[in-house]
Parts: sequence; structure tokens; C-alpha cells
Amino acid sequence: GVLALHDDDIDDDCQIPNFHKCEICLLSFPKESQFQRHMREHEQNDKPHRCDQCPQTFNVEFNLTLHKCTHNAEDPVCPVCNKKFSRVASLKAHIMLHEKE
Repeated sequence: GVLALHDDDIDDDCQIPNFHKCEICLLSFPKESQFQRHMREHEQNDKPHRCDQCPQTFNVEFNLTLHKCTHNAEDPVCPVCNKKFSRVASLKAHIMLHEKE
């Protein structure tokens, strides 16, 4: 995962050098690539579908729906045939089968 620190997690006397700080949400990242990936999440034009429980954003509403299953511990369900899956990745693979039909 990506290490992200909030300003509240850091003592004023203990400065972490070379961290990249987001001026929007005040998270800090040790690597430039992590910081850049995070900043893209703030660009709503690319991903207009925003999770109401975390900072994640998605370019397709269906992906947001799948993501929300991770917050409420519900099994993801296929919108075509209503089959339940224990993992989002399994459902995504299953949906590709429907697309081939």
C-alpha cells in the first residue's frame, strides 16, 4: 500500500525530510510517484464518481459501485445475472464473460 501521513500524526519537533505534501488534504507521501498518483485522485474531471466514504474516485460509476462493497462488507453482485462473488476481482472477470456473449 501507499504510506500516507496526516500532519496530525507527526510531532512538530520531528520533521520528515523530502516528503511530498498535498495542499488539498494535507496528506504526505515519501515518494514523488505516490504523491503524483494521489494528486490525480483530486482531479474530478478524470474521475467524476467519488466514494462518499473515502477519497477514492472512479471514471466509471460501476467501478464505484464495486468499490463501495469493500466498505460495507457486502458481496459484490453481477448486475447482469445477480450472481454473488466474494471478491471484486472475481466479479470483474465474470462480467467480461457477459461482454463476450
